[in-house]
Amino acid sequence: MVSGQGSTLIGAAVKRKEDPRLLTGAGTYTGDVQLRGMTYMAVLRSPHAHAHIRRIEPARARQQPGVLAVLIGHEVAHQCQRPFPLAGVRDGMHTKSRWPLATAVAKYAGEPVAAVVATSRERAQDALDLIEVEYETLPAVMDLEKALTGTPVVEVAPRIPVQAGPFGIAASPDSKFVAVTARQNNRTGVEGNTISIIDVDLARQGLPGAEAARVQVGTDGGAAQARPFSVAWTPDGKEILVGNTRVNNVSIIDVGLALAHKPGAEIARIPLTRPDGAPARPKVAAVTSEGRYAVVTGGDDTLAESATNPTGMVYVIDLRSRSVAAQITKVGIDPYGVTIVDDANLIVKD
Repeated sequence: MVSGQGSTLIGAAVKRKEDPRLLTGAGTYTGDVQLRGMTYMAVLRSPHAHAHIRRIEPARARQQPGVLAVLIGHEVAHQCQRPFPLAGVRDGMHTKSRWPLATAVAKYAGEPVAAVVATSRERAQDALDLIEVEYETLPAVMDLEKALTGTPVVEVAPRIPVQAGPFGIAASPDSKFVAVTARQNNRTGVEGNTISIIDVDLARQGLPGAEAARVQVGTDGGAAQARPFSVAWTPDGKEILVGNTRVNNVSIIDVGLALAHKPGAEIARIPLTRPDGAPARPKVAAVTSEGRYAVVTGGDDTLAESATNPTGMVYVIDLRSRSVAAQITKVGIDPYGVTIVDDANLIVKD
């Protein structure tokens, strides 16, 4: 905005025009679009942070009914002739371009290594499972300061599988455990509905039982997708909060019950709503230093609809009553991070 120019939108109560359409079930989403000759793509991604791709065999996938094409790294590199330039490159950055699919080495967990194009989403995902990939894992850089100096750091413990692609992670106050959400499988797109509690000492030694507990959150259906997004420990380490984005609620986990593998470890499930009726979409949670309240961010990404209509929300949850104590509206768009400041006189601006 040019200095001196005013705006009739910023800070104003702008009437939403899309609500009747969405609330009456007349909304159109990407999954609803059906075009003549439309095809679907599924992407196979590396499960490793750093690995040589020793062998990749797409033959079985290519033979499946409805599969139109299966692409792997060296084939795409041959067609493209040169890597694609990356956006946002700055001076001093080593990586300025990248192939669309990994060729010889996968350099981060989730990097695409193959793609399937088929006549339906289901056929594309089924064919994806038939692609055979042999990896040779390499040392992964895990420390930012050492990464900046170019020093490779080897992972200090064997990897621990969880229900789905991990995302939110937080250590307990005594650093003995780590809680991690099973947000979404990078290969299939299927969202999880559990959190895992990892015993750090057992994990470091590669001993059985490193995944000390796995607790279903947000939903009672075994196959239901909850998309647990983030975790936060209470200061005493006795409870874990989980923001479940897909099912619009926050779970509270009793750590003692979870570690004892007793039923009912999810001791509370707090539904979140919005004044405008849209989904709450909780994301990141944090707990106050005395453990009385939790703060949770929420809201969909509505930037494409309007860059001047802040649709983000912040919820304050009373952990004693297990209920929403306050809602704060118009907090940016699709807010992720949240920090609790104990000094009430301190104002934080972004």
